[in-house]
Amino acid sequence: IEAVVQGNTPNDTRAGIITKGTIIRAKGYGEAVITSRPNQSGILNAKLL
Repeated sequence: IEAVVQGNTPNDTRAGIITKGTIIRAKGYGEAVITSRPNQSGILNAKLL
């Protein structure tokens, strides 16, 4: 599942901080929780809620 993290406001182009336990909204899949730290390529694992 590929998900884009957006800033806190529509005009905020900075990515949010993602850490283990962060809940994200994955496009087309609903919400997921991050289950790992990102690796060197920025890839991390998430589990759908």
